[in-house]
Amino acid sequence: MLNNQKILIVSNQMWRDRWKGPVHYFTEILARVNQVVFVEGNYSLGKMGLGMLKGNWPVAPFGRRITISKNLSVFTPPPRLPYRHFLPGVGRINQKILRRSILQSLPRWGFTDYLLWVFIHQASDLVGRIGERASIYHCVDDWSRLLPRGGIGSEKVIDCDERALVRKVNLVIGTSQFLSEKMQKVNPNSFYIPNAFSHEIFSRATQSETPLPEDLQRLNSPIIGFVGSLEKKSDLDLIRYVALERPHWSVVIVGYLGEVPDLYKIRGLPNVHLLGMRPLEEVPSYLKGFDVCMVPFKMDQLTESISPQKFYEYLASGKPIVSTKIREVEQFSSLIEIAAHYDEFIQKIEKALDERDRSARDQRIRVASENTWTHRVEAASQVVQRIIGGSPGPENPQQDLFPSHSASSE
Repeated sequence: MLNNQKILIVSNQMWRDRWKGPVHYFTEILARVNQVVFVEGNYSLGKMGLGMLKGNWPVAPFGRRITISKNLSVFTPPPRLPYRHFLPGVGRINQKILRRSILQSLPRWGFTDYLLWVFIHQASDLVGRIGERASIYHCVDDWSRLLPRGGIGSEKVIDCDERALVRKVNLVIGTSQFLSEKMQKVNPNSFYIPNAFSHEIFSRATQSETPLPEDLQRLNSPIIGFVGSLEKKSDLDLIRYVALERPHWSVVIVGYLGEVPDLYKIRGLPNVHLLGMRPLEEVPSYLKGFDVCMVPFKMDQLTESISPQKFYEYLASGKPIVSTKIREVEQFSSLIEIAAHYDEFIQKIEKALDERDRSARDQRIRVASENTWTHRVEAASQVVQRIIGGSPGPENPQQDLFPSHSASSE
C-alpha cells in the first residue's frame, strides 16, 4: 500500500455526507499511513443560501480546514457558482476559484511533492497547475449520462470536461469495466478497480450478537429487502410488480428515498415498507433480518456502468441475492440469482427463498472477504506505484487483480 505519502483528495462528496462512497473509504484507509487532505465537493451559492435560511450552514462561505485525525484534514473550499454543468465558462471560473483556494492553503498544509487524487470530473484546470507530483482521476460514475438524467447539466459539456481531465492525468481508475474501457479510449493508463464493502461494519450481519431491528420484527415473513438510495436508476415498476404479485411478502426499502418523481408507484402499498435512512452502523442489522436481498436496477445504458456498492455489502451478509441483469454482477452468477425480466425476478426470489445450502451462504461470505475496501486501496496502490514510480505493480491489473468470480467460485 502507498505509505508515507502526501495525498490531496478532491472529492465529489462532502465529508459528512448522508452516505459514504468510495472517496470516503479510500481517504480513511490511505490516511492510516499517509498524510491526507480531503477537499470537499462543495455546495453551490444557491444551496448555501438555502441552508442559511433553514438555520444551518452546509458550507463555509470563505473556506475552512478542520482536523479529523493526526493524518487527515478536511478542507472546505469557497462555494461554487451554479450551472457549471451547463455553461463551460462557469465551470472554468469554479475551477479557478478552487485552484486559487488550494494554492493559498498548500504552504499552511506543508504540502509539496504530493499526489493529486480527484473524484470529480470537472478538474482538468487543476492538473499540472497546483504543484502535484502526479495525478489520478478516480471515476465512480458515468457522469455524462447520470447527471443529465437528473436534469443536472448537458451531456456534451460534461463529456468534454471529463475528457479534458482524462487526457491530462497520469492514470485513471474506473469502478466498473464499462468505465475503465471508456477511459482507456482517451488514456491508456486506465484501470478497473471496482467498489467494495467495509468488512469492519458489514461483517456484523453474520454475528449472533447483532440484534434484529424492532421495525423488522413486526413484519410478516418473508422479507425481501433493499438497502440504498432510491434513484432514477432504481426500477420502481419492478418493485411495485413484486409487491403486487406477492402480497404476502414484505418488501422493505432501507435508505434515502431520493428525488425519484415516481415514488408514488410504491408508496402506500400495504406490503411495501419505506423505512428511510438509518445510521450506517445499523444497516447490518437490517441485512441480518432480510430473507432475500435485491438489486432492482433498470437495465439500461446507465446501469451497465455502475459497480453497486450495496452488492458487496449484501455478499458479506451471506444472504441470497437477486439482481436484475447488470454487467458488474454477472461475473458473480454462480453465487447469486440474476433475472432478465419481471416474472423471472419473482421466480428467482422464490428460488432464493428455498435455498437450503449452507455452503452457498459461506461461499458468498468468503468472496465478500476478498472484496473489502482495503483490498481496493492495495490494488490502486499497485497501479499508482507502477505508473508513477515505486515498486512494480501488475502488468495487467484488470486480469491479475480481479479474476472472474463466476469461474473461480465453482
